[in-house]
Amino acid sequence: MLNTKNVMRIASQFSEKMSGETRGDMFLSDWEKTGKNSAKVLVGWSKSLALPRNEEFDHFILSSFDSKLGVEFKTLRIYPRLNLASFIVKELVPSRNLGDVKSMVKVGPGRYLEAQALTGDQNKRVWEVSENEGGDKFLTLVRESNIEELLEEKRGSIKWRKAEVPTFQVVAQEQANFVIEPGDGVRFYHRGILKEGTIKSIKPDGTIFIKTAAGQAIELQNESPIVDLFHKGPATGDDQKERVKEYWTKVYGKEYVDKWLSYKKS
Repeated sequence: MLNTKNVMRIASQFSEKMSGETRGDMFLSDWEKTGKNSAKVLVGWSKSLALPRNEEFDHFILSSFDSKLGVEFKTLRIYPRLNLASFIVKELVPSRNLGDVKSMVKVGPGRYLEAQALTGDQNKRVWEVSENEGGDKFLTLVRESNIEELLEEKRGSIKWRKAEVPTFQVVAQEQANFVIEPGDGVRFYHRGILKEGTIKSIKPDGTIFIKTAAGQAIELQNESPIVDLFHKGPATGDDQKERVKEYWTKVYGKEYVDKWLSYKKS
């Protein structure tokens, strides 16, 4: 549960820390909803500039959406050849104790109105009763706009400025040739650090075992932290193409893969 004062304090501290570090080359390229208050976004940057740092991705999202959305860095995936990155963003919804309704006015079922005496009636805010998985009840701020409206408005402003805006389909096409196997050399993120290593084995459940150049053995739960394939192992040619097709058929379905392959041949 995000305490209102903590949210405001964190946003204020971050604003001060990142002052003057805004990258004007970054843009929201595409998005797709993943939950009621979350979405997967695709963010791009200029090919003439370096890969954004984690704090620059964070600042881009916070500043673009007035601190209403935050980055889930564990979902970050970089596509170096495309100058794109994808990650999940979630709404940062302030909350407060349920007992605070005593100083509010009930305006509907489970909803209460708060008058901001210091800033004027125009800043009245509505709070609603929410409940977590443990059954604990608390108040959450009712937003006037939802996550779809926020993201679509931002993407619309980019489309107006740029002739071509990459979509998740471009990423899917790039990944169609990105099927990892034992023996492959990969670059991946581990505990926030970009590393290189060789895949030693892959378990049926998707767990990947990698050995770095320094001899460190690392276990990844899935391929999400892997951002680049810089050396291909023994499997090549038609055998590799079939494995690529089989893999992406499982991910996106036969109809989509067949359509993409026919488009690629034309």
